[in-house]
Amino acid sequence: MQLSSKYLRFHTKSALDAVKRGELVDITFHGKVAAVMVAPESIEKSKKM
Repeated sequence: MQLSSKYLRFHTKSALDAVKRGELVDITFHGKVAAVMVAPESIEKSKKM
């Protein structure tokens, strides 16, 4: 899923719900990816590998 920073400001809950479902959420600023939201479990899995 890709969201603009403006959309995220007004729809944070829907972005967090997507992350809870296991989706990666790219946050864009002026059309370029500025950040990625992931579930903590995803990070823990990648550290163990």
